[in-house]
Amino acid sequence: MKIKSEMDQIKFCAFCPSVCRIYYPRGCTEFECLTPSSLAYLCYAVTNNHVSYTEDVRMILSNLKVCESCEKACPYNFIISTCIINICKNFVK
Repeated sequence: MKIKSEMDQIKFCAFCPSVCRIYYPRGCTEFECLTPSSLAYLCYAVTNNHVSYTEDVRMILSNLKVCESCEKACPYNFIISTCIINICKNFVK
C-alpha cells in the first residue's frame, strides 16, 4: 500500500493497531501517550481543531525519539517523525 500524503499517513498511523506498541524500545517511553500512534493521533487532532496547539502540545509533539526508533518496524514504511515535523510547521503562529 502506498499512501503519499503526510496527513493521510498521520491518520493511518493514528488508527493503526499499533505495531509500535510492541516494538518500541524499552526505556524510550512507559506512557501510551508517547507511542508513535498516539503522537500521530494528537497531530491529527490538532490539525482538525479538536485540540489547541499549546506549548504543552508542542513539547509533546517534539518528542519524536520513539517515532524514529519504531519506523524500522512500521509495516507501511511510514516516516511518521518527518510527517509530524512537517505538519507541525503549519501550526506555528
